[in-house]
Amino acid sequence: MGLTFKLAASGELEEIYELAGENRREATNHVSDDNKEKMIEVYEHSAQYQAYFVCLMDGSTLLGWIMIDKAFDFLTGDEIGWINDLYVKVPYRGKGYSKLLMEEAIKEFKNSGY
Repeated sequence: MGLTFKLAASGELEEIYELAGENRREATNHVSDDNKEKMIEVYEHSAQYQAYFVCLMDGSTLLGWIMIDKAFDFLTGDEIGWINDLYVKVPYRGKGYSKLLMEEAIKEFKNSGY
């Protein structure tokens, strides 16, 4: 069908939240019963400051996502673009999708003036 990017809607958010525990375990190599809850806390905290997910889709299938956020450069005091999360679902790894998501994030940052 072809790959597209979209902002996460309720269906994608549900799937992202469902995979939150696995995502945190892979990112930190920390095994804990509360991995899912802790990662969701991070997502929801960031969302309070206008962070959002950009999803890579193949038709209606979510392949992966990147969370676009902002932060402050402590050396310059400038607001900068920040990638808070990047995840590609296991069956879709090794196909260059992380690179596509990073490139899309850079476009988002440029469009936001970073």
